Amino acid sequence: MNKVTGFLVLGVCVGCLSFGCSGGGDFKVGRVKGQVTCQGQPVAGALIQLIPQATGDSGMSGKSAIGTADDNGNFELSTYQPGDGAVIGTHSVKVGSPDPEKGLPGAVPDGLTFEVKPGTNELKIELVPGAGSPK
Repeated sequence: MNKVTGFLVLGVCVGCLSFGCSGGGDFKVGRVKGQVTCQGQPVAGALIQLIPQATGDSGMSGKSAIGTADDNGNFELSTYQPGDGAVIGTHSVKVGSPDPEKGLPGAVPDGLTFEVKPGTNELKIELVPGAGSPK
């Protein structure tokens, strides 16, 4: 299992466990919907994670948001409750495969970030072909 896939699997597990341990959190969220593609084709089953970057003097950043792409590559992210979105602010974008053996057809461009704002946000992720996890 490569580092990105392992990290995403761990993030998904922690995120799922924390759903039952949180009543909504201290951070405001904005809805995030989008699509994962590679060379214009949807990437079904991709695991998407937005990792908030720490801001301000407190160094606090909030919880990561996670989601899974459907057959058309479309996803909706969740942080505290299903479909609620991601913490408002700047995030690192990670995409992994649910099947480490299969991998992804490409990789997220290095250093990709996304700014979540109040309201509804649209995130289009175009993977770089041939740079995905090994098959």
